[in-house]
Amino acid sequence: MIKTTSKHSAEVKLESCKKTRQFAADTLQSALGELLHSHQPISEVLVRDRWLEKLRKNPYIFPDGWYMPPPHGIGVLIGTATKYGRHNYDTLRLQQSWPASNIFLNKDNPLMYVYASPVDRETGMIGDFGMTLYFGDNPDVVNHLKLCLQLDRELYNHIKIGMPFKEIYNYAQRLWHDYGFVNEIVSTSDPTGTNLGHTIPASYEDWTPHELNLLQQGNANYESLKNMISKKRKFINSIETLPVQAGMAFTNEARPTVKDHPDIPMVSFHTIIMVKPDGSMEFITQFEDIFKLVGMNYMLKN
Repeated sequence: MIKTTSKHSAEVKLESCKKTRQFAADTLQSALGELLHSHQPISEVLVRDRWLEKLRKNPYIFPDGWYMPPPHGIGVLIGTATKYGRHNYDTLRLQQSWPASNIFLNKDNPLMYVYASPVDRETGMIGDFGMTLYFGDNPDVVNHLKLCLQLDRELYNHIKIGMPFKEIYNYAQRLWHDYGFVNEIVSTSDPTGTNLGHTIPASYEDWTPHELNLLQQGNANYESLKNMISKKRKFINSIETLPVQAGMAFTNEARPTVKDHPDIPMVSFHTIIMVKPDGSMEFITQFEDIFKLVGMNYMLKN
C-alpha cells in the first residue's frame, strides 16, 4: 500500500502533478505508436483501451482517472477536420461523447482529441493531459492548430502572481476576440457554465482531514474520492477572484472555434501552468514527442 501523509511540500506536490501528466503523455505515445504501426483499423475504443492498459501498469496512480464519466476518465473523439466534427463536443461527460467502437481514424476522419485524468495515489495530485491530433494536410487547419497553441503561450506570458482568475479569463476572451475566436467550453461543475480551466486541487493548499481520509481509502471509495477532487477545483471564469499565487498549478483548457468558418475545427491543447514556491513559472505541454510521432512537426517550437 502506498502511504499518504497529512502534508506534502509544494515542491513535492507540483512535481507529482508534472510526473503524473508526463506518464499520461508517455503512455499515449506508446499506445499510438503501436496502433499506427499495426495497420489495423483504429477506433476510439481501441485507442482508449490500449492507453488505459498502459496507464494501469503504473502502481503509483489509481486504475481510473478522476474525471468520470467518461468511463475510466479517458476521452477519445475522432472526427472530420471541420467545426462540425465529433471532436467539437460540449462535454465529455455525456454518453454521446464517450469513446465508440465504430468510429475510426481515416482520411475522412483525420482529427482526434485525446484526454486522460490520472491521479497520483500518494499526493492526490491530478495530471490531466489532453491534445488535438491531426493526420491531414489542410494548410488552413494546420495554421489554426499552430495559432491555438501560440495563443496558449501568449496567455501564459500574460499571467502574473497576484492576478485574479477572472482577469486571466477576461484577457483570454479579448485575445480570442482579436482573432475571431470563441471559446465553447461547457462545464457542468462551474456555476457560470463556462471557463478557461481550473486549479489543480490542493496544489496551493492542503487536503482537509476528511479529504485525506478519502485519499487513503483509495479504490475502496473511489466514487467519493473523484467527486471530492472535482468539487475542490476553483475555476478560471468571469467571477472567480482567487489570485495566482506561489505553489499553485492550474489548467488552460481553451477550445477555440473560429466564428463563421465551418471548415476550421475546434482545437484543444490542455496545458498546465505552474507557479513554483520561489515565484518562477512553468508552462507545461509535454506534447512534443507525440507531435513527432504523428507527423505534426510543424507544431514544434523553433
